[in-house]
Amino acid sequence: FIAAWMLGPRLGRYENGTKPLPLGNPTSCIVGLYILWWGWLAFNSGSTFGVSGAKWKFAARAAVSTLIASIGGGLVGSVWTLIKPGRIFEVMDIVNPILGALVGVTAGCALYHTVDAFVVGAIGAAVVIVTNPIADSLRVDDPVGATAVHAFGGFWGLVAVALFAEEDEGLGFTKGHAGLFRGLKIFKFE
Repeated sequence: FIAAWMLGPRLGRYENGTKPLPLGNPTSCIVGLYILWWGWLAFNSGSTFGVSGAKWKFAARAAVSTLIASIGGGLVGSVWTLIKPGRIFEVMDIVNPILGALVGVTAGCALYHTVDAFVVGAIGAAVVIVTNPIADSLRVDDPVGATAVHAFGGFWGLVAVALFAEEDEGLGFTKGHAGLFRGLKIFKFE
């Protein structure tokens, strides 16, 4: 955001208002998402620093949480395309919510249950949808929505750990602590 603000908008970007410009190449955008998706699986699974001992369980949980969160993000993006004004399908209405879901789940991916991962991904996608127009409203030219995805989606990811993380037994990631919903007995799902 700061770099885009300092660089300034593209020539003529805001001459006709702050509405987003049409996407240049939707196919490349989808291929880019696909490549990032696979990279995210490796990154999140690798965040357990191996597969020896009990680490394989956390690596597997990280992979499953990553996939389920992206499904939640994709569903929220799909629903948004159906209910938004004009009901016009745009590739970025699917891509950015999925990326927001992936960013949101990354911080605690090895510590979430499947339902938690879906909720974290869905909320991450909604956060991106809601915050995406902020940069343009401030006349900061962010062509791919990186501010909404990484800043706001990442902030949601940090809050999500405090809410949904399960106390891990084995690796000591949480140092004996659990997220708010996991620490309360009434919210324990088995």
